[in-house]
Amino acid sequence: GKLEPLFIHPVTCRALLFAYSVIDGKDKEGKISVQDAAIICQRIEGEFRARFPYDKLNKYGDSQQRIDFEGLKKYLEEHCLNRIGREFSAFAFLKVCWEYYYQQEKSKTELTSIIKRLKNDQLYKLWQVYIILNHGNVTKTTIPMIYIVPAFKRVANIVGIEWKDDEYFQHPRYANFWKVVDEFMCGLLVNVDDDFLDEIICNLQDFYVYNIIKIGYLSKKGHRVANIKERYFILRQDTMDYYTENMKEKKGSIIINHDTLVVSKPGDRGSNNNTNYCFAVTDGESGIVYDIYTPCLYIKIDWMNALQKVINAHRKGKLLAELKVESDQQVVNDKLAKMELRTLKPRYKTLLSIENDENQEQKKCLQDLVDQLRATKTELRAEQKKSQDLQTQLSSTNQLLQSCYSDNNDLEQIILEYQGMLDSKAKELNKLTEEQAKRKKEEQELKRKIENMTDPNEKRQSVLSLGMITMECQNGNKVLVEKAGDGLNTLKTNLEKKLYALRHKSSTMRDLQQNHRGICPPVPRPRPRNDLNSFT
Repeated sequence: GKLEPLFIHPVTCRALLFAYSVIDGKDKEGKISVQDAAIICQRIEGEFRARFPYDKLNKYGDSQQRIDFEGLKKYLEEHCLNRIGREFSAFAFLKVCWEYYYQQEKSKTELTSIIKRLKNDQLYKLWQVYIILNHGNVTKTTIPMIYIVPAFKRVANIVGIEWKDDEYFQHPRYANFWKVVDEFMCGLLVNVDDDFLDEIICNLQDFYVYNIIKIGYLSKKGHRVANIKERYFILRQDTMDYYTENMKEKKGSIIINHDTLVVSKPGDRGSNNNTNYCFAVTDGESGIVYDIYTPCLYIKIDWMNALQKVINAHRKGKLLAELKVESDQQVVNDKLAKMELRTLKPRYKTLLSIENDENQEQKKCLQDLVDQLRATKTELRAEQKKSQDLQTQLSSTNQLLQSCYSDNNDLEQIILEYQGMLDSKAKELNKLTEEQAKRKKEEQELKRKIENMTDPNEKRQSVLSLGMITMECQNGNKVLVEKAGDGLNTLKTNLEKKLYALRHKSSTMRDLQQNHRGICPPVPRPRPRNDLNSFT
């Protein structure tokens, strides 16, 4: 069936990063070829005697068969570690990564004479400590030097020398493994002999790597046979092992986990001075209670505190060394922040004095702006009053303009009515003119007939008829003149009155428009009527 993926622990992940970092041929994105990644996998495969599916390595690379660190890590987690199974050992994995890293670095890096003094095994132990101290960083092989300060202090206490760390805080920087080892040897262990040097390195490895928290002689009461014997105890992250006095035989272990309890008990102040003080430790798995005796109160409190720290680390799901590194890093960060604050205080005071001077200038500028604002506000009120007056005038002008529009419409209507009247008068005059022309024609014909007549009676009768026709023509002309004159004069008089009134309003509107130019629309003017002149 399908194997479930196993996830690499952050510590082993950092070790793999070291092996990955020394491979040549990286591109700008930090990727290596799939063939180079397979070399690392072959080293791991040979150590654990497992067979890895290299055909699946290609799918973690890109189109150019190049793979980044995350792809290599994911390949090992999903297809390789589960094939190793229970045979997997974190220390063996670290050893493979170290050997590949050291083999590549030794040919590239020129090691100093002080580093060459260290044996390969000692360098490997320091490298393990370096990986633990580089807590929380799985993307870089360098470490801030201020995070190494707690380990340096620990070594300084062992050696018994005074060591100052101000330089690391005043000039924080990153350093790789070889630089850290060089400063470690030059600053602390340059005058230490080889045996003491090996003991110091083993002490660092015991605490940071093997999680040996505390060692020492204590007395234990047997849980089967109620007798008290002296044993050599080693407190680790998961167990509290106890040995015979010469450490030739391991007598047992007390399991330490989140269920373990540590309780103070009264001691046995008898003839044996080693049983004056007592505390009880409950096995986290079996629940067996072990009574531990100490010769003095200080040792009792020291061991109880150490045990409680390990139990608390289990309850938080972390190693005590990890908690110690996190705590040390927090202390370092706090100190660094305080130093930065201390250096910033003089700058802050200087900036504060400058800021006060600038505040005075800004206050003066602000006052000037306030005065300008008040003057502008007064001008604005005056302009608002003018605007209100203009609005009033505009309202009256609009009313007058509406009146002009109305009068103009009325005038157009009257002109239309007068036009109709003129048309009817013109028809009537045309009719009278036609009748008068007809009478003149009859008069002329009658005159021609009278000139040709010989009969006196007929001629007398025609003369009488001619006289009547002449009288009718004279009367017709008189009526035609009267009708034309009276109607046209009346129409002309009415139109002149209306035009006079409209011109008066138009002149008033022109005056308003000159006073308020751009406010009022142009005044409508009556269109000239050329057709009225034809009847005058």
